[in-house]
Amino acid sequence: MAYCPKCGTEIKPDLAFCTNCGAAAGQTPAVTPAPIPPPASAKPSPAKMIGRIASIAALVGFLLPWISCQGFQKESLTGIGLASHGDLPLLWLIPLAMLLALAITFNIIASLRQRAKPAKILIGCGAVSSVVMLYYYARLQGVGESDPMGLNGAMRQAFTIEYGAFISLLGSIGVAVAGFLDLKSPPGN
Repeated sequence: MAYCPKCGTEIKPDLAFCTNCGAAAGQTPAVTPAPIPPPASAKPSPAKMIGRIASIAALVGFLLPWISCQGFQKESLTGIGLASHGDLPLLWLIPLAMLLALAITFNIIASLRQRAKPAKILIGCGAVSSVVMLYYYARLQGVGESDPMGLNGAMRQAFTIEYGAFISLLGSIGVAVAGFLDLKSPPGN
């Protein structure tokens, strides 16, 4: 007795087709190739994912309020607003470094990836952003300034560091940590 190669139903010897599914009695079953799994390098490493999330957080933080001034009406400035002032141009290094870090984690800059170890670039981006932010924080606190009358200190008390600055700082530190993790990960990850 013969069986249908497609559905397994018993086929009478005098029939050329299966009465259940219509497949030819002499037909061989179609072989479907097994799906090819994506290469291991297609999946981003945990360090790259941390770097992506951290750089996006730092960029979002740059758009949020960084500093506010208590007065008749509370005013706040974002990182962009502060960087746009004439005496704070170094703050533009933060979004530029985070955009570079984001491009590295998404492998957008292939030629740069081939010339230098991306992990070291991530560490550098995070370190530069963190140092610039800490410099301006110290400057806001009056570190290294002469203030014999105490007038600048009273004025500084009116300013408050806002959550956007903290998010950007944490994101910058996260990018540096992601670079360090990527540097310590085995090759191919």
